[in-house]
Amino acid sequence: PLFLAPKNRPLGPNLNFEKHIEKITQKAASKCSSILRNFTFRSKEVLVPLFKSLIRQVLEYANTAWSGGLRK
Repeated sequence: PLFLAPKNRPLGPNLNFEKHIEKITQKAASKCSSILRNFTFRSKEVLVPLFKSLIRQVLEYANTAWSGGLRK
């Protein structure tokens, strides 16, 4: 049998990405602390590629979808 679905609400200004952004930044901070805890040799040549390959991808993944999430 067919059922009538309730009317969908428009997405509009009800979108709120604050919790999502907080979760992503916590994940990146956790990875940062893990890198700094495990690599005692801290030169630019070692840390920059690590941060670019492991942390940057977390922060940049699909950021175009929520990049305007904190505009007021």
